Amino acid sequence: MAAEASVLDIDTASTYGNSEEILGRLLPRDVPWRLVTKTPALGERDGPALLHETIIKSLEHLRRDTLYGLLFHRSADISGPCGIGLVESALTLKRRGIVQKLGVSVYSGNEIDSVLKIFTPDIVQLPVNLADRRLIESGHLAKLKEQGVEIHARSLFLQGALLMSPDRLPTHFQDGKPLFQFLCDSARKRGLTMLEACLAFGFSQSLLDCLVLGVNSHTEFKEYLAAARRMANMRIDFELPVFEERFINPASWNID
Repeated sequence: MAAEASVLDIDTASTYGNSEEILGRLLPRDVPWRLVTKTPALGERDGPALLHETIIKSLEHLRRDTLYGLLFHRSADISGPCGIGLVESALTLKRRGIVQKLGVSVYSGNEIDSVLKIFTPDIVQLPVNLADRRLIESGHLAKLKEQGVEIHARSLFLQGALLMSPDRLPTHFQDGKPLFQFLCDSARKRGLTMLEACLAFGFSQSLLDCLVLGVNSHTEFKEYLAAARRMANMRIDFELPVFEERFINPASWNID
């Protein structure tokens, strides 16, 4: 169904359980999938060797000879003492044609600035959603695009929080309930579900190249696909409240 809908980009990681092996078994070989995987945490001493070992295992699990993208899962790995060596090892994989593009997953503007001092990635994956607009407003998306970086946006639903009824939000969101309620009310007044509003916001960001969505079932995929088709040309025209970082940064949630 994904191929029929021209959804060809698939994001995975060696640390996502056995997801790579499942994809390797299920993905048709005659479809031009663009597979992106991520590294595990890379230690200072064994980083380059572990990087090479991991990508070889990922290729075996995915049953592919090459990958579209390889992302450093933690920007701290390449901003540390062995960062240059790790980047050079990754660039060697690219020169050998094992991966087409190299990149990094980040959470903040400071991480982006640190990465750009080391190398210019082909891909940066970062959080963007109705509540978390920090990297748009700080100019970091524009900065990346000026350097030709392909931008993949994740956390479009704020790890599911934006799709929940405000009355059912977890404890760490309770102080922010009025903000979530405002978004829900604003979307409803315009005849939109929160799923539609989240997707419309993502589609309206011209600097984004790809929206990364987590899907749990065939039914959920069909729901997302139908909403995406409806929202492809929709623009969010209502006021967006300002959320404190403690509500939009998972590192601040203190989940037990």
